[in-house]
Amino acid sequence: MRRTNRLTKMAAVAAALAAAASVALVTTSASALPGGTAPTGGQNLAPSSGNASSNYQLTLTAGSNTCPGDGIAGYKWTTYMVPASVDAATLTYNSGGPIAPSGVTFAQPLFSSAGSPQVSKSPGLGDGLISGIPANYSFSAIASLPVPNGEYKIGYACTKDGQTERYWQTSITVSNSTGSGFDWVKGVKPVAPVLASPLTVDNATVNGTFTHAASDPSTTGYTVTAVPAAGTTVTKALAAGSTSFSLTAADGVVNGTTYAVTVKATNSIGDSPASNSVTSPTVAPPARPAVTNLVATPGIEQVGITWTAPTGPAPTGYSIAVTAGGTPIAGSPFTAAAGATSFTRAGLTAGTAYVFTVTPTHDAPFVAGSASTAPSVPFPNNILVQDITVTRPVGALVLTQRCGVYGPLADASDAFFGSLPALAASPAAAANGAGGAYGTNPGGTAPIYSGSADPNFSEYPYPVDANGVPNPNYPTNCGVNLGIGSLITSGDRAGQYFTATGRINQITVVDTRDTDPGWTLNGTMSNFVNGSDSFSGNYLGWNPQVTDDSDATLAGYNQTVTAGGALAPALSTGLATAKPLASAPAASGLGIATLDARLKLFIPVTAKNGTFTGTLTFTTI
Repeated sequence: MRRTNRLTKMAAVAAALAAAASVALVTTSASALPGGTAPTGGQNLAPSSGNASSNYQLTLTAGSNTCPGDGIAGYKWTTYMVPASVDAATLTYNSGGPIAPSGVTFAQPLFSSAGSPQVSKSPGLGDGLISGIPANYSFSAIASLPVPNGEYKIGYACTKDGQTERYWQTSITVSNSTGSGFDWVKGVKPVAPVLASPLTVDNATVNGTFTHAASDPSTTGYTVTAVPAAGTTVTKALAAGSTSFSLTAADGVVNGTTYAVTVKATNSIGDSPASNSVTSPTVAPPARPAVTNLVATPGIEQVGITWTAPTGPAPTGYSIAVTAGGTPIAGSPFTAAAGATSFTRAGLTAGTAYVFTVTPTHDAPFVAGSASTAPSVPFPNNILVQDITVTRPVGALVLTQRCGVYGPLADASDAFFGSLPALAASPAAAANGAGGAYGTNPGGTAPIYSGSADPNFSEYPYPVDANGVPNPNYPTNCGVNLGIGSLITSGDRAGQYFTATGRINQITVVDTRDTDPGWTLNGTMSNFVNGSDSFSGNYLGWNPQVTDDSDATLAGYNQTVTAGGALAPALSTGLATAKPLASAPAASGLGIATLDARLKLFIPVTAKNGTFTGTLTFTTI
């Protein structure tokens, strides 16, 4: 008895240890996998085709052949064969194998070649290994069901409480089913491609693109089918890997109709369903461009016209219609050769309004998309004509200044700088002849350029060369003296800073660039330096002001200039980095603008006594 009890206890201990080891490896799930979960890879089917009675092998590769847990934890492995429409992730099982989902009439396990269903098998103890897979399978046990022709999924599933926890699968296609046998092949027909919309058309041409998911076996090609609203259907074969097509006249496409286009993919199993159908625009030659820059110039009882040839394919010539009061004149339309860019019609009636219409001509079936027209009234033969030519010179963005000239400034009083009342403009008396906007110096003194007075100052504000092209030798220097600082004795900054104020020398911006891109005038202050001592340019702030800008032109164009924002002295927001003094937006920057600003400076009490100097630099962009 003692020996028997010992053996019994050892067996119990061994069983307990095995159970403990198994529990340590278990992962559990309360429900089946969600629909659409991808199968685990590593399942191999060989051979790749056969019939109901032939043997086949369905194996799992090492490393991809385990369940989440073993039989002690409630896991089973089983096999299944279901239609391709069934999501194997949602299959449930009983002791007989897979349970057919609602609306599905076929769900079977796989059978060994000996006719044994492979269901409810226990995975390996502790490791969940799927073992004991038959050396050979066969479909002979289910051949008489019958098995309908179509696409199926076959594979292995790990289950717990009848729910799918992990699965492997391979697609096969069944054909030639007779009720006593059938043929099968690994893989399925491709899924339908997706045709992009819209399609594009050209002369007897329909173009399109499509996408297509990979298939097993691989797609070997595609077929494009285009059904016309009336006429003959067009088909075209495409190579594997194609993603676009062009159906042309050589394929049977004709102008003047629309086509409903679909695409099918093909592999060794068969053809996919047709893609979505996309209807093309009406197939037609694209319209060729019109001429441009058509100008009609009247002469004595005649009118001459000129134009720029259209872009793209060269026309074969030009058709020129001439009408008076909407009625074609005798001989209209006239023709011009392919390379022509001008035409003159004589013998016209002076004082009569004529309209000239120029249309490029092209070889059929191409036509011009539009014509160009120009009116003109010829002169009588008793007048004199003098053609006048003038050149608008190249423009530029020019920045100038006048030393000692200031515009009026508004009141800028505040708690730190005290009362800063409005300031009047400096006198406009000319130091070099009568004051004026151009050609003379309207007050002030010349800035310093390269150590001497600016040689172009007499041309303020727009120095030009002999051809009228702006030729400024700027930037040039004017000085600003802010005087002696005053200590702040009250308020938040009391005892922290000295203050100083002043104004910039008036700056003028002239913009004559015909592109009119707009501009911004920025100011940047360097450090203030006194020997080895310095403080940041951020301690300088300003109150910008647009003193004047150009009024509206006779045609209504108006320069619009906006002053930059007021900027208080502050270590983080002052003028040490570029800040706008003024700006003009695109399409509103042409003209002359004069700009002024009041300056406000904090001098830290920590700075050493003496004269500090820095440079305020202005740049236009």
